[in-house]
Amino acid sequence: MKSRPSHLAAAASPATALQTSAGANAQLMNAPEHSGSFPAIKKPVEVDLAGPGTAVYWEDPCVDVFVRLEELYPGDLGQLSGAVLRIGAFDESADLKAEIDDTAVGSRVPHSLGYLSPEDLKDFVRGVHRGGPFMMSMREIYPRLTPDSFSGAELIFCGWHQPEIRLCFGTHCLGVLRDRGLLEVFLHCAQNRCGGRIAA
Repeated sequence: MKSRPSHLAAAASPATALQTSAGANAQLMNAPEHSGSFPAIKKPVEVDLAGPGTAVYWEDPCVDVFVRLEELYPGDLGQLSGAVLRIGAFDESADLKAEIDDTAVGSRVPHSLGYLSPEDLKDFVRGVHRGGPFMMSMREIYPRLTPDSFSGAELIFCGWHQPEIRLCFGTHCLGVLRDRGLLEVFLHCAQNRCGGRIAA
């Protein structure tokens, strides 16, 4: 089973990461090359927030940011579950998607579990700022087929006494974000993508 690299066990705080990675080259994923007479410039379509040098893309509306979730009860420390939380776009278009990311065959073929709309994402960030545990239902990814319906997936914030975000489907936990540093970076990105400061 895949595990998070040991050197990422304690992610940097948002402020530290911004300082240390401002001049760093981010890890490239699905990076198309721009044609023309200038030297080729590679820009990622998405960045893993656990990767090095990604802070330069936190506020880039053209780059998705994501975190890979761990098993709730890992066989090995940092064992990944295959679930992913992805934040895309910016401001009024920002959303959060939950996916199962199957990379076992060497290509990314995600299966969507649900999403939070821009308003839902703002409500989620507000709920986290309040500090207590809460749950938010995720919406069906194809609203035209099933308008205003929910997928059955739920995001659970366990509260700052036990800082975790769990992705659940019924009684089954599909993955958990429990690394405190990485969780804070993820929430920092969510708030910035929603347009910055959000009133409780």
